[in-house]
Amino acid sequence: MEMLSMEQASMIRDCFMEFEAMFQKREHFDTGIIHSDLNETNLLICEKDGDKKISGLLDFGDVHKSFRVLDIAACILYLHLYDKLQQG
Repeated sequence: MEMLSMEQASMIRDCFMEFEAMFQKREHFDTGIIHSDLNETNLLICEKDGDKKISGLLDFGDVHKSFRVLDIAACILYLHLYDKLQQG
């Protein structure tokens, strides 16, 4: 079994502490219906005169009521994962 390094353990602990601090402020976050799976495979893009625009949204299987900021967080996660895949 592989153990975490001290640096990894510290990073995880810091993330949990930051999450806990933000969670304490949750009443200040806007809630509503969110998509929960916004990524490049769920967007329809149209191009007209060289301009690209989002023309539609697909895959509503993960829609639910939650904090709206989580849709932004999911987009950031997908961009990060895509970047990691491109790097190999």
